[in-house]
Amino acid sequence: MAERCARLLHRLSHLPSGEMFPLQVVLWRIGDAFWLGVQGEFYSVFQTELRRCFPRAAIVIATNAADWGVSYLPPREIYGKGIYQETIAVVAPGGLEQVIESVAKRIEGSLQAAPLVS
Repeated sequence: MAERCARLLHRLSHLPSGEMFPLQVVLWRIGDAFWLGVQGEFYSVFQTELRRCFPRAAIVIATNAADWGVSYLPPREIYGKGIYQETIAVVAPGGLEQVIESVAKRIEGSLQAAPLVS
């Protein structure tokens, strides 16, 4: 537990001031496929929800890209259970859902600019 606390203090010391965390998400589109590099460790709901929203697109996701940063991004319903991933998360409940919504909007914008090939 002492080691966990030391890691938490290290992560907290590197947090930006304010209420928002500038999470790094890089999105590339290559043909009909989307490649995402995301900072932090996301629950699988991230990829399954994006794939559900865009069933015709291939979506490849690399987590822990560009830094571990925010640590875990658990779904809202995980918070309050005291599990490890929640206790080390540095974002508030709903953070994962906000990222899903933001990335989905970026994918949708790309699809509006250039629809998938039929």
